Amino acid sequence: MRSSYRYLGFFFVLLLLLNPVIAFANGIVNLRVQIQSGYLIEVPETLVFPALAPGQTVEQSLIVKVKSNVAWDLTVSAEQWVYDPSGEAQAVDLSSNIEVLDFLSFWRPLFGSERYVVTNKNPTSIDGEEVEVRFRMTGEFGDQPGEYGLDVVFTVVPVI
Repeated sequence: MRSSYRYLGFFFVLLLLLNPVIAFANGIVNLRVQIQSGYLIEVPETLVFPALAPGQTVEQSLIVKVKSNVAWDLTVSAEQWVYDPSGEAQAVDLSSNIEVLDFLSFWRPLFGSERYVVTNKNPTSIDGEEVEVRFRMTGEFGDQPGEYGLDVVFTVVPVI
């Protein structure tokens, strides 16, 4: 019987010594986040066409960088030519024709409505995707000599 108490005592002491090692606690937290669709577009500040005489046609390309985490399209549009002979910009109507190459490889007038230049592209990598956008301009005799400009708007549109 004594030996039983010894074993019981030894086991009790061993249990007390090991109790801090055996006892532990943990907690689990389920973290959640909702990632929303996002877009980023990078364009150069200026695209300069070479000098253009009436009857001549010139082309220029522009590289647009797009970052998107959903499928996307890229559109381009323009509003109005501006002539700035004296430092004050004023809207003018030019006879010269400016066009953009659309996603079907057709030259379309830049004015009038948004033109799709890229369609149904997959989400990009973290580095984005570079898109070449081509413009073409034909000079006309109805335009006075001078330097003209316009703002071209690029828009990334999610594919629905």
